[in-house]
This record gives sequence, structure tokens and C-alpha cells, in this order.
Amino acid sequence: MVKQDFANPKHKKCLQATGLIAYKNTMQGAFYQRSGPSKIIFKDFKIIDNGLGVGVGMALPGSVEYNEGIEGHITDSKIYGESPAHDCPQAGKGGYCFKLDKCGLMAATYSRS
Repeated sequence: MVKQDFANPKHKKCLQATGLIAYKNTMQGAFYQRSGPSKIIFKDFKIIDNGLGVGVGMALPGSVEYNEGIEGHITDSKIYGESPAHDCPQAGKGGYCFKLDKCGLMAATYSRS
């Protein structure tokens, strides 16, 4: 989970998360969605065989404080598709399992309120 430190004034402008490894999550391997900084950076992420990969969703108030553009960056990162490990071991007999269509990169969403 990428979380903003609201006590840090620098996080009003930019938030960077670095070095996350996400493997076989049913939903997002990494995702940021909330009102907050105008720039998000995901750096050095390894996203491996997750249901909904990685994505950024941001909404900013239309106040004077946030006049700059809204930016989302994923840099120096790798997104891998299916891994050799099965999603549903034991040929689907027993265990906790969801079969789902997967994606590596979710479309980014940006809006002003």
C-alpha cells in the first residue's frame, strides 16, 4: 500500500514510493487512489503476476494551491505477466482460489473536483 504522510508538507506536492515488490495479489499489486499530491512517482517496483497490476488514480481540489498539472510516473520498474506458479493449485480442488482475467498496467485516472 502506498500511503501519504499528511504531516509532511512536501507530500502536498509530490509523493514517491520506491522498491515495492508485489507478487500474486488478487487485486492491485500497487495502486494509489485518493486526493492528495499533484505528482506521484512509483520507482523501482517489481509487479509480478497480480490480478490488476499497478495504477495511479488521483483527484485534486481546484484551489489556487494546486494550479500545476497532475502527474503520475512509473519509472525504473518491471511488470511481469504470468509466473510459473499456478493461481489455482491442485487442479482447482481445494484451497482458496479466484480465476480472473489479469492486466499488468491499469489506466491512470486524474481529475479535479
